[in-house]
Amino acid sequence: MEKSILVIDDEFDLRENIKEILMHNGYKVDTAPTAYQAYEMLKESIPDLIISDIMMPGLDGLEFLALLKNDKILSNIPFIFISARSTYDDLRKGMKIGADDYLFKPFKAQDLLDTVKSKLEKVNKMNSILNDLKENIALSVPHELRTPLTPIIGLSDLMMDNLDDFTKEEIERMSYSINANAKRLHNRIEKFVLLANIHTDLNTLTSKKSTRDFVTYDLNSILKQVVIEESQIFNRKDQVVLNVPEITLKIDEYYFTICIKELMENAFKFSGPMKKILVNGESHGKYYILSFTNNGKGLTPEQIKNINLFNKHYERTKEGSGIGLTIVKKIINHFKGELIVESKPNIQTNISLKIPIAY
Repeated sequence: MEKSILVIDDEFDLRENIKEILMHNGYKVDTAPTAYQAYEMLKESIPDLIISDIMMPGLDGLEFLALLKNDKILSNIPFIFISARSTYDDLRKGMKIGADDYLFKPFKAQDLLDTVKSKLEKVNKMNSILNDLKENIALSVPHELRTPLTPIIGLSDLMMDNLDDFTKEEIERMSYSINANAKRLHNRIEKFVLLANIHTDLNTLTSKKSTRDFVTYDLNSILKQVVIEESQIFNRKDQVVLNVPEITLKIDEYYFTICIKELMENAFKFSGPMKKILVNGESHGKYYILSFTNNGKGLTPEQIKNINLFNKHYERTKEGSGIGLTIVKKIINHFKGELIVESKPNIQTNISLKIPIAY
């Protein structure tokens, strides 16, 4: 299926030359002399790629791109600027809004074709990943939601039909089980929603804030709060040993906290009931290494290799779907860090976050 491209430029000759080059190479091309006209065209059909000049009468290219980024339907269209302007401020402003690439006038036909091909291949790869994600979610959601839902329905039915036959202690135990499974169900739903939206949410966050605004200050406060919450959930008090020197990290605090919760939950979930969990931190040049070590199930080399969108890391068991590391990897990679997994099955697992230090 041929790819469609919308070209926007107020210079007729340049606009037609670009159209001719692209059409000659198998692309379907529409053109518009102004951003206003292009925006009206987008209401009728959405192209696979937009190529736009920056300096145009009326609505300029930067304003047009900002308009698209505030539209949920149009915000993910790949966008290439063409312009004679090449100052650092122009580049920074365009990239901050969400431009995918630049072509500076004058450019060669091959430069145009290479840039277009590169951006479309990137989109195809992302679409493939998202399709895999949708398929895996469709296969996994029924099982993952049914598992905690079954005891909720079963116990509540039992209580309603035979309430007078149970002692107070039995009712308390069943109520506790219903509450625990309801929280478990809520947690799984939240993870599915987070995984489904994380790519868009992170990109939206980046487009609205400068990179220097992404910092986490109170490292130990965050860790201690997460440890308290997860210890209560798993009934594992005083089993976490923290050795984390304070430092400021170059990562958004909200998403950093999500990573910590996922790794702490995994550590509790897959380690022995009386085993200590060690959390250590140390600086390595421009990065800070925060590691979580536990003794338990562990991961095989193949499972570590396959940490990707929604690939399972463990056999399907009562513990869950295994999407925690996928979520963590997506977040850490977005903030220019790295997820490092080292494991010996049934012996020990060490999962580390390599995060840039904010100087």
